[in-house]
Amino acid sequence: MNPDLYFLKPVAECVSFIALILIAAKPIGLYLFSSLEGTPSRLTALLRPLERLFRRAAGARFLEEQGWVQYGKSLLVFNALGIGFLLLLELIQKWLPLNPQRLGNVPLDLAFNTAVSFGTNTNWQSYVPERTMSHLTQMLGLAVQNFLSAATGIAVALALIRGFIRKEAKSIGNFWVDLSRSIVYVLLPLSLLLSMVLLWQGAPQNFRPAVEATTLEGKTQVIPQGPVASQEAIKELGTNGGGFFNANSSHPYENPTPLTNLLELLAILLVPAGMIYAFGKMTGDIRQGRALMKAVLDIKDAHWRGLDVLWGRSAPSGKSSPGSSRRVIRSTNPEATWRAKRSASGSPPLLSSRHRRQPPPAAPSTTCIPAWPRCRGLWLSSTCSSEKSSSAASGRASIC
Repeated sequence: MNPDLYFLKPVAECVSFIALILIAAKPIGLYLFSSLEGTPSRLTALLRPLERLFRRAAGARFLEEQGWVQYGKSLLVFNALGIGFLLLLELIQKWLPLNPQRLGNVPLDLAFNTAVSFGTNTNWQSYVPERTMSHLTQMLGLAVQNFLSAATGIAVALALIRGFIRKEAKSIGNFWVDLSRSIVYVLLPLSLLLSMVLLWQGAPQNFRPAVEATTLEGKTQVIPQGPVASQEAIKELGTNGGGFFNANSSHPYENPTPLTNLLELLAILLVPAGMIYAFGKMTGDIRQGRALMKAVLDIKDAHWRGLDVLWGRSAPSGKSSPGSSRRVIRSTNPEATWRAKRSASGSPPLLSSRHRRQPPPAAPSTTCIPAWPRCRGLWLSSTCSSEKSSSAASGRASIC
């Protein structure tokens, strides 16, 4: 295959992925609209007993419409209690069960940072999870907050939409109703389904201690275990960032196969895309949802183009080099790319003595390697041949 056509595969993958999101937006959006608005269905009938538990816990407040002040107070109080519970769980995990590695208590500053981060759906991890958090803390603390923070975000989105459509009304819904329906009818069934697929593909779900294995070099390797599949599912569906492992979805236990990689990518955008379609349904005008989706795609397009500029893979202005209709700067060395762009614009090369003293390789590479492709725009080409890569062989980026 011609190396100049290598970009077709990743471009096709990106286009197919966006198409899958757009196709799934309508059915997911219809389900979100019906379930969050309380329309009866077969699935909601099966899960209605769980919603009744929320009603009993919230009491009479569950059925009362709330203004924005009461709605906001309920949201803040609920999330403050969740953050406090997670903080306490981290501080006493040493004496709690499901701690096979006998990990100590989390330091106060780290515990507070983690509790606030997970309670606000930020999910900043300044620690190694498999060496810091016990199975109980991961499951009862972090995973639960993944559900609650994501449901809180859906509730806020519903309140915002009602603020648009209820022009004369004094209420914007009920926080407890929106929270319970988001968890029971949306996040819980989708997470259960995705976790079953992850289990099928090889993600672990157990409470065992870490396994010690001997590598081929004779060294000892510690392989962590734990309830990975359940936490991974809600991590993606709730657009959370805190994984069971430090490497997150780069770890083979969280993302074992190409199928799980695709499903996890889809899961991140599934609920947001459905909420855009549900927005159109709730406003009574689907065109509103389409306009919002178009705005999202335009922002994503600008994001991709911005990354192209940062990574130095856009075609700069100037004359094309002989034998090429494009002038593209490529290098696996970011500093070399920057210096080559300065040279192309007429600026001094500013090569340091460290670069001048580096001996060149024995022979220039004659292999054409395609530049890393991008999803939007077709300024793509293979790296230069041996005749055009003399500058690359000397430690600088090549200009074709």
